[in-house]
Amino acid sequence: MLSTDMSVLELRRYVELQREGNQRDKLVKIVRAHRERITNQIEILNRNLRLVDRKIEIYETDGNEEDLFNLFRSNSCE
Repeated sequence: MLSTDMSVLELRRYVELQREGNQRDKLVKIVRAHRERITNQIEILNRNLRLVDRKIEIYETDGNEEDLFNLFRSNSCE
């Protein structure tokens, strides 16, 4: 779980529960919460990637400064 960027505090709790045994429900809860955080991070990264891709597109198509200003002012590229 460390390789998935789980916090040290969470990781300690996870290991404690594994050592105790018979704590499947609590382990699942921890892993599901961690998964949710990862999903949220992916959404943020994907949004940022779309912004960067749009900026590249504007530069490559000789877009003007107003296009760039509007892109980052709205903070979206739908």
